[in-house]
Amino acid sequence: SFLKSRPEIDFYLRWDGEYAFTSLAKKLIESQLDVEAMKHSRFTSENISYTIEDDYIEGPEKRVGNLDDIPSPYIAGMMDKFFDYNLMPLIETTRGCPYSCTFCNDGHISRNRIFRRSPNKVREELEYIAARSKKSSWLSISDLNFGMYKEDLVTSKIIRSIIEKYNYPTRIDTAIGKSQPQRVLQVAENINEGNRGILKLGSSYQSTDSDVLKSIKRK
Repeated sequence: SFLKSRPEIDFYLRWDGEYAFTSLAKKLIESQLDVEAMKHSRFTSENISYTIEDDYIEGPEKRVGNLDDIPSPYIAGMMDKFFDYNLMPLIETTRGCPYSCTFCNDGHISRNRIFRRSPNKVREELEYIAARSKKSSWLSISDLNFGMYKEDLVTSKIIRSIIEKYNYPTRIDTAIGKSQPQRVLQVAENINEGNRGILKLGSSYQSTDSDVLKSIKRK
């Protein structure tokens, strides 16, 4: 009903978009950008949904199991022109969330498994960004629970080494993990060593009402 009431939306990509968008782009090129012809063929493709007449077509769900398989747009040079502006680069080291919060898109059961980039890829991407970021000293990490996993300890040491080499970043914007407080504190200590305030800790409360917390599956 959402798509049928919004005919300007040709296709809707669910969950991980990298392979789904690539597949869709290829199909569009093959059909000479004839969207209606594509829809009338009633094709199915992973993570792609659309409506045609009274039918709703939905391909199977698929997640990217190895984040290293996704090429970095930074290392590929595709983002170089943006370093000329005061913009904040964004990277991703993990994808997925183990929680089931009912108000969150990533609370879906298909998102529970965590996938991550390898330390070498994280370092390579950060080196590339740090060497070129002249107008902005901030970095955004899009992870949903940064600092909560043991692998984040490795990432924090990589970030610390980048800071010592390039004096970048001077501030990190990210969503801090909600459990493993000792690990989160250690990650912050590793990053902030000698430069207090690069990674600032905080916590968010959706509610302090026990009934509400039970309903939204939140501790």
